[in-house]
Amino acid sequence: MRAVAGRRATAGGRPCQSRRADERHPDTSAVHAVGAHPRRSEHPSSAHLLRARPVAILATGLTLAACSRGGLAPDGTDASRIFDVTVVLTIAAVVVSLGVVVAWIWAVRRPGRSDIGADVDAAEATAERRLVLGGGIVMPAVVMAVLLGFGLWTMDAAPQQGDLEIEVVGHQYWWEVVYRDGPGVPTTFRTANQIRVPVDTDVTMVLRSDDVIHSFFVPQLAGKVDLVPGRENTLTFAATEEGTYEGFCAEFCGVQHAWMKFEVVATTPQEFSDWADRMARPAADPVTDLQAHGQEVFAGNSCVGCHAISGVDDSARIGPDLTHLASRDEIGAGVLGLDEENLADWIRNAQAIKGGSRMPPQQLSDDDLDALVAYLLALE
Repeated sequence: MRAVAGRRATAGGRPCQSRRADERHPDTSAVHAVGAHPRRSEHPSSAHLLRARPVAILATGLTLAACSRGGLAPDGTDASRIFDVTVVLTIAAVVVSLGVVVAWIWAVRRPGRSDIGADVDAAEATAERRLVLGGGIVMPAVVMAVLLGFGLWTMDAAPQQGDLEIEVVGHQYWWEVVYRDGPGVPTTFRTANQIRVPVDTDVTMVLRSDDVIHSFFVPQLAGKVDLVPGRENTLTFAATEEGTYEGFCAEFCGVQHAWMKFEVVATTPQEFSDWADRMARPAADPVTDLQAHGQEVFAGNSCVGCHAISGVDDSARIGPDLTHLASRDEIGAGVLGLDEENLADWIRNAQAIKGGSRMPPQQLSDDDLDALVAYLLALE
């Protein structure tokens, strides 16, 4: 016990009591001898660091904003309106904040009011009352009214119905896309996890959910809209630039929420019309014996109970339509790129890749699996 007490009483070979005394009363005689403050000598750059911190934070934020590929780089009419509102609100917030800071500094440093209890003449009291009423009530009311009016005007500028209508249905965990008859669309057809639109054309997305709440979000093209079971919501926008835009589910919907992605591909109207013509056609017939055997495997196993292929059996609606599977770049709503190896692994055991999806493992022989993969990859 004495040894323990001795160890507690000392630290670094010096009594604890002496150390605390040194901390309370540091020897500053040497510092005072040269006429310097002890803190300044120990931390000569602390004040500069404190002043530089806000600048560093602002520079980092601007850099991240400049590199953003989201709402700060809009390529759609709806996203551009959101960006304009964001800019106006940000400028207003900065101006109001600077005004508050200036008023506070003036109130703290103005001469003649050092004594809080000092008498104030009538003229000064009236001026102060006007300042409080004008700066605390009138100005905020005017600013809020202007911003509200700008926001309402921006909302009214959005079109209510587009020239092209596309139905998007959210499933756990993929997107069903249905094109109805319309400009550039010869007849109704279905695809999955990829949406093609013509540029400079107002497109209305009719959004539904088949199971739980999802949220449709393409940051560069439009704001997000929820998909609620039992309801239909709409979103109208136009892509102003050609390109491929990433979209995703923005509402937690289950274990594979993070892998519920999709693409919006914006092309010229003519390219869109050509693509829609190809998508509206039935699946191509097999051209090799291996592909013909793959078609038989598809029709003779559980595949046909969940997936539709136009020209073979297009009645199933549980899983994505596979009529033109090979025209897509990814499978599993973005979890894998589409190639022979990935497709075989997905068919063999999708749960090992995307656990929680509704596709069960398939018990197929190697020959049947190779034939099925060859057939599906020929469906362009």
